Amino acid sequence: MSAADRRTPSPAKRQDGFVIIAVLMLLVALGALAAGMFLETSLTTLGARSAAQAAQARPLARAGLVLAIEEVTTTPPAGDGPIELGPWEPLGEGVSGLLRVEQGSEPRAYRVSIHARVGRTSAHAEAVLVLEPEFEVLEWRE
Repeated sequence: MSAADRRTPSPAKRQDGFVIIAVLMLLVALGALAAGMFLETSLTTLGARSAAQAAQARPLARAGLVLAIEEVTTTPPAGDGPIELGPWEPLGEGVSGLLRVEQGSEPRAYRVSIHARVGRTSAHAEAVLVLEPEFEVLEWRE
């Protein structure tokens, strides 16, 4: 038997190799299908959860902004530095606020920024207002 004959596989061995490759390809295809089905269901669930959290966070931000404006109008701030507002008991601990003076504004304007966080989702609301000569909201953003 020559060296070339020993290196050439027999037809039965070639057929076994094709069967092994076909089985491996089938397993890879089934794994890809299972992964796709898992992603389809899990992404839908994550999307629904995120939408539900956003639906909770937006009203909290709006309510926080209303409470912050009420707080600022009842006790006008002293000084020019940023002032933390809240916490507001009915809204929970996920809602925080910050009051800043708008530099260079005449009459003196204040920017109230509210950040509400529910789970991984957050919402923001912001208003610019003046207190003198009379109270007026100049800008409102959600």
